[in-house]
Amino acid sequence: MASSAARVLVWDLYFEHPQEVGRLIETTAPSSDLWTPAVLLCGQDAGFASEHAQKALGDFVHRDGVFCDDFTSAVILQSRQGIDITTVATRLAKGGRFQGVYTSEPVLTHDPLPQGPNFIHSKSIHQA
Repeated sequence: MASSAARVLVWDLYFEHPQEVGRLIETTAPSSDLWTPAVLLCGQDAGFASEHAQKALGDFVHRDGVFCDDFTSAVILQSRQGIDITTVATRLAKGGRFQGVYTSEPVLTHDPLPQGPNFIHSKSIHQA
């Protein structure tokens, strides 16, 4: 049984925790009231590119019980200290691999959000 902070896929439905864990800063996709599955990744350095994102997605397929193909069309990036995450996001968006590329910031703390599957609702991020 998953904890109350996790989303679970049951009969092709997701159950999401109502607490917002992060907010979108910038996006290359239009804002929506729909729940959009996306994977949150940390830009390790200024050279972070599509091949790094693809490797991370492959890792999640093998080690995350919630992760599925639904999360592979959009990416949420968060920055490490000293990295211009907007430049990284622009590069990923121009690559055309993702339908949406977003940048984020945590809501509850200044600690980085955990990498992995999330949902976007409007400009809110909810952990899967």
